[in-house]
Amino acid sequence: MNNTEEINFWIFGNARIPKLAVLGVMFVLGLIIGYMAGRPAKKQLSNNYDENSYDDDDFEGNSIAKPKSNLSDEDREYIS
Repeated sequence: MNNTEEINFWIFGNARIPKLAVLGVMFVLGLIIGYMAGRPAKKQLSNNYDENSYDDDDFEGNSIAKPKSNLSDEDREYIS
């Protein structure tokens, strides 16, 4: 708190500013930048489906769409 003497500080031109004011502004800027850098990243929602992954005959009258299967007829027969 003894840093009250004025110093020449260049911010787009010379200015005489108390050292305490410069230290305070730098401290606040450091808090803001530290908070922004340290917070968790926002999770971005992604579409996990492909528009072409559904066919009209996959609906079979159900109100819920079923994803298009990449199984061959032989694989479907084996599973059933």
